[in-house]
Amino acid sequence: MSTTNFFQPGRTYTDSNGYTAPEITAYFHVEHVTRHPELGHLRAIGWVKSGLAPAKWHGSFLDEGEFGGWTELAAPLIDVDPLEVRRFDCSIEPAIEDETPELLVCCTAEDGRPVALLLDDAARAKLVSLLGGAS
Repeated sequence: MSTTNFFQPGRTYTDSNGYTAPEITAYFHVEHVTRHPELGHLRAIGWVKSGLAPAKWHGSFLDEGEFGGWTELAAPLIDVDPLEVRRFDCSIEPAIEDETPELLVCCTAEDGRPVALLLDDAARAKLVSLLGGAS
């Protein structure tokens, strides 16, 4: 566990103080932290569920002003191992008239699950640079 001023990706937090009933305890697992493009504050995006079994995870986000009262758990409640992709199947170029062109890369994960990567122009350029090609 670490002490920070905001949520960190790959970590799970609780709003419980250890004496709270499970139905009013929440768990928040952070997948991504970003900055709001217009307002500039931090936003943690991830999964939240109640402490009451058999609660299911659902998508949620918390903003910078909502960090107080959350405590990081010693171990995340969601497996944070990366999904390994071993096979590239196809890529679909965006149409010229698309306002937000994204390259769709179709892959297959090691366990057989289909994986789709959507790459905008910036992500595509970064990938090309990392691979040593020309954009």
